[in-house]
Amino acid sequence: MAQEQAPPAGPDLTQGVALGDLVGGKLVGHVGSDEVLRYRKGKMPSAGLAKHETPAAKISLPAWLARNAAMDKQAVRSITPSSAIEESAVRPLAGIKAALLRGSLTHRLMQSLPDIPAERRAKTAQEYLARRGGELTAEVCKAISDEVMQVLDDQHFRELFGPNSRAEVPIIGRVVIGDELMRVSGQVDRLADTDDAVLIADFKTGRNQPARFAAYVRQLALYRAVLRRLYPDKTVRAAIVWTEAPDLMELSTEVLDEALSASPPRETP
Repeated sequence: MAQEQAPPAGPDLTQGVALGDLVGGKLVGHVGSDEVLRYRKGKMPSAGLAKHETPAAKISLPAWLARNAAMDKQAVRSITPSSAIEESAVRPLAGIKAALLRGSLTHRLMQSLPDIPAERRAKTAQEYLARRGGELTAEVCKAISDEVMQVLDDQHFRELFGPNSRAEVPIIGRVVIGDELMRVSGQVDRLADTDDAVLIADFKTGRNQPARFAAYVRQLALYRAVLRRLYPDKTVRAAIVWTEAPDLMELSTEVLDEALSASPPRETP
């Protein structure tokens, strides 16, 4: 009969050991059936250290941590200036599809052509209108091209489409109108930054509709109010570019200031 093998000495080291079990920094244990000597070099921690540790001081939480935050006394109303234009005022009438297309094409050309060298603008406009003109006749497309080029080449308005101008510029900021703080968020079609002034312009249709015109003016007045805070040392001018029959109408300071004192536009949902 075979002699039974003695069980391995010491604890099973795979189960972990307490530091207090290391007498003199040594401990004999086993891993499986193999005997292993566990050895620790260095000063052994005091076995009674935990008993004499100083308890952590109790933290006193401030009273405000258990209270609900106070509501902002001055709520900021967010508005998008284009929301000032009532839907009923801009709903297109039947039979003006061609006029709307003409205005859209003119808007696109005035936005993009200033970034193209002057000597190539006319050809670029003609090629674009040939592709996108749809049901418009060749005569109408030529008229659109000629009218846009006339505006871009006009010395009085060249700064709006010059090297220091940009298209589709976001306008975001806060302004105080009356006693109310408003957050304005929108996008102006054109912005030119010159040495002594900033000129903004929006491309619009519906020149002969008074309700829409008043909303257009207020839209630019809100953009101007934001920009005046960003450019305190410059005059901020505003204009409307009518796209159905290209023309640039600069708005006076008095008209813009009066527009801000009118009833506020609808709040953005």
